[in-house]
Amino acid sequence: MRPLTPPRTSGGAFAPVRSATTLVSAAGSAIGAVARLGLLAIVSAVTASACGGGARSDAAAGLDDAWRVVMNVMTDHRVFGVDPWQTTYAARLGGFFRSQGQYDAEYTLAGMSLDSNHSAGLVAMNATLGFALSGAAAKPFVQELWDLPVPSGQFRYYDGMLYLLGLLHTSGKFQFFGP
Repeated sequence: MRPLTPPRTSGGAFAPVRSATTLVSAAGSAIGAVARLGLLAIVSAVTASACGGGARSDAAAGLDDAWRVVMNVMTDHRVFGVDPWQTTYAARLGGFFRSQGQYDAEYTLAGMSLDSNHSAGLVAMNATLGFALSGAAAKPFVQELWDLPVPSGQFRYYDGMLYLLGLLHTSGKFQFFGP
């Protein structure tokens, strides 16, 4: 995977693009500390602790809306590479999913499976862990994404969007576009 170059202004200077994790590195450290297994809640405070409420009653579980956090953190790591906790987070989350074998799509924050589905969307997001893992640790995640068929069926829209984003990131084709 080749490094992503941050966008530049027409004058050649770097554009004022900041990532959420860089701007709130204290929150990033909290993610590293709170997420014992690397799983995060779909509704979280800036400290990464699970919050109740919201539209979903399962806000404290590591579910589909939380899968994108992995890609966001790994994009920040790939582009800026300044927050050491991101490598620790990737190793922790990657270790959890490796320990599961054919992992499920939904878990409690304690790591208990909530269903037996294996989602293309989660596979795609986990492939981005490759930006912070060693080649040997990253290969199974990236290979699984490359081997997946294009998502179809009931969850084809969400899984398909995450699949596309995962392919763009892991192929090195994801790009920033300025205003």
